[in-house]
Amino acid sequence: MQPFIDAASPARRLLRSHFFGELLLADRTARLSYIRHPARCALIAPIERWMLEEAEATFAVPDSTAASMQLHVTLAELDPRTDPICDRWLAYHLAPVHRTWCELRIIGGKVRSRVLNPASDHDVVVFDADDLSTINERTAQEPSLCKLANSDRPGLRRACEAAMKQELPDALCVGVDLAGIDLRTAFGPIRLDVHSTPTVEFLLPDYTILTPESGPEVIAAIEAARHQR
Repeated sequence: MQPFIDAASPARRLLRSHFFGELLLADRTARLSYIRHPARCALIAPIERWMLEEAEATFAVPDSTAASMQLHVTLAELDPRTDPICDRWLAYHLAPVHRTWCELRIIGGKVRSRVLNPASDHDVVVFDADDLSTINERTAQEPSLCKLANSDRPGLRRACEAAMKQELPDALCVGVDLAGIDLRTAFGPIRLDVHSTPTVEFLLPDYTILTPESGPEVIAAIEAARHQR
């Protein structure tokens, strides 16, 4: 078997690929819908107020089975009136079940290595917060990229369904980062990984050469090309 050299990259991919997890507090478990914070190593989720009584907790992604990634997190309440990250969560999940907004700040995590790489002969891989950071380097360009992807909703749906090989009614691009695209569908949010599907190139031409520095010029070029179609 090949040694498991880089565990952090597939761990971040696992975190990006899911939008639900289970918060483990003492002897209680709560199913939460989350999004990744684009500017720091944290997750955002509405919770029940009593959960804030615990300063730290374990958050299991995507669930609390042995095949999950266990994150060590601290809980901090957010004010939806002043923090726009709550509106971002609504774009992904729509109406919340719980009414207390929370930032789950990631301190570290662990996962069985076979979950990330079936060929691994290691047991458990431990990560620190930097290993699990999914900060979005395209935050400034993200609104324009989402607008471009959504300018042809039927085309967006066809491309995504071809990539995922399943029906995705009401597909809407709600997030773009260096690793892929987040979509909200009638079945909930899903992830399209830029390294595993050609769909990103169909939706966002020149996606792979977009950088924070070149972003405005590339976006303008894409818009001009679409107007000529």
